[in-house]
Amino acid sequence: MNGLTRYGYRLLRPRASVRRVSIKDACGPLLIGVFLGFLIGRIGFNSNLEDAANLHSSIDFHSPVTHNDTLFILRCVVMIHPKTKKASNFLTAIRDTYGKECNQTIYYTNDKKLSKQIADLNVIYLDTHSNAFYWEYFLMVMKLSADPPVPWTVFLDEQSYLVVENLRKTMQYFDYSKSVILSRAVQDNSIPTYIFPFLNRMRIPLQGGVVMSSSAITALHTCHDGLWPTFTETSLYSCIFDRNLTIVDPIDEEGMHLFNYLNFKTVVSKSYQEKEKGNKMGYDCCSDHAVTFGQLTYKEIRMAHYTSSSLRVFGRTEELEYVDDDYFIKNETTTTTTKKPAQKKKVQTVKKVPEKKQAETGDKS
Repeated sequence: MNGLTRYGYRLLRPRASVRRVSIKDACGPLLIGVFLGFLIGRIGFNSNLEDAANLHSSIDFHSPVTHNDTLFILRCVVMIHPKTKKASNFLTAIRDTYGKECNQTIYYTNDKKLSKQIADLNVIYLDTHSNAFYWEYFLMVMKLSADPPVPWTVFLDEQSYLVVENLRKTMQYFDYSKSVILSRAVQDNSIPTYIFPFLNRMRIPLQGGVVMSSSAITALHTCHDGLWPTFTETSLYSCIFDRNLTIVDPIDEEGMHLFNYLNFKTVVSKSYQEKEKGNKMGYDCCSDHAVTFGQLTYKEIRMAHYTSSSLRVFGRTEELEYVDDDYFIKNETTTTTTKKPAQKKKVQTVKKVPEKKQAETGDKS
């Protein structure tokens, strides 16, 4: 025992015999695994990329509309994140901006205090600890928002801004009786997608908004993507293709996206960087027909509404169709009125005659 205590170091292996692993030896197998995963993903799991190539649908806003006789009835569903600071300011900003342009606006939250704080808004409390980024939460919201059915429903979060007039103009090219979904589809190029090529590389950001017809909501709210909790952005994309539904990522004549999930500052800076690189297909900012922007503060939401409605009128035409707000609540027939442009009045210019000439003409008479 004394020997072990005195010469305890003899029980250990000599330091000279211990193999030192270099960084090169440790990273080599990892790099090979990443390369093999990338190769397998490009060869065997390329279906998502092919689907993404068919998403972009260019809309020629100068062409005749295909569904002009369709009543545009819109239900706006806003999902409040539980960790949002000053959530009441977002609710009042939405109420004063695009919320009043929707036929019906519903707010979902899991904060009891917030649901009782603003009495004049349709705020629904959900007894759950989840949020809109989890698929089960989004399924719950879709089920609650499906009755009574309306032609179009847009799902947003509290940091999104919606240009209702541009959406009205865009939806004239789509039939609400079919299962149609409009949103922004983004390809995820993160490192885990290359290491695990079987992961879904396509996602639909909720910050950019998701527009669905009533039949699309009926087809989707029963889709359960696996046994484990999954994210809404990837599960929504998977369920759309599993149910063979139509998803459109609309772009304008110049190739700019109508649904933007980033804020103004980020979109402008990224577009400027792509412009410097000479990549015209990378421009995202900013279409005159833009429908949504995301990740905004409540002050930026108010500023965006003031800019779109006052400084520059996005998507406004000479004739607009207005629908009674209680159309889908009372289930009654409504009458639509057309706002005609005001005719310009002819202004006659009168030349002022000098006083001397007036006196001369008076003497001659």
